[in-house]
Amino acid sequence: MNRRTYLVAVAGSSSLAVGGLVAAHTQQKSSPEIAEDPPEDAERQISIEDVGSIPDESPVAFDVEVDDPWITPSSTATVEITTTNRDDRSHQVDAAFLKGASADRSDRGIVVYNHRAADFEVDEYVPPCFAEDVDPIVWTSEGYIDEDVDLNDVDPAEEDVGIMFTMEPTPQDRLGPGESRTEQFIVADDPLVDACFPPGTYEFAGEDLAFEVDGASVDVRLTWELTAESV
Repeated sequence: MNRRTYLVAVAGSSSLAVGGLVAAHTQQKSSPEIAEDPPEDAERQISIEDVGSIPDESPVAFDVEVDDPWITPSSTATVEITTTNRDDRSHQVDAAFLKGASADRSDRGIVVYNHRAADFEVDEYVPPCFAEDVDPIVWTSEGYIDEDVDLNDVDPAEEDVGIMFTMEPTPQDRLGPGESRTEQFIVADDPLVDACFPPGTYEFAGEDLAFEVDGASVDVRLTWELTAESV
């Protein structure tokens, strides 16, 4: 699995309008070509169901698409999020989404990690719940759970139990007018659920991104829904 974080300058972009902003206020959900036949060992297929709206005055727009839809015992699905500066001036832009658990906004079951997150080697991730001889990685607010602990004795409803994310600074990039940044994410199983990538629709949200537009502060947040289905 290759790391993907890249910038693209869009020459003569049609998304730039008079005053530097387009009037559209809906974030984009892309539907790339996906192979009709899944891998023989596919267990789940993911899709992006909905991407929330953003203010008309937002200088950036978001595009969320599935890169690899299949979850197998040896590999997981990946998602790409593209942030585009649709303003007529440059902006320093935080990553629209870094990492998070579906339990933050909806049901527990899925965790999504940006390739620039420092929690663990995402390039080496293998779904432990489908693979053989792979121990699940479980965190609590007190640190790692000992590998000898029976996960059936762990109650994720307790306040002191959950996935403990690292606290590194959010990556930033400076985007010029019409320039885009695309980042790749892995879809991981929530190890505190007694199921493996439970089928369902899960909600995610990034942090508020603050911009100054015409002397006023504009807060923009990426929200999106991911669906996992049995194959």
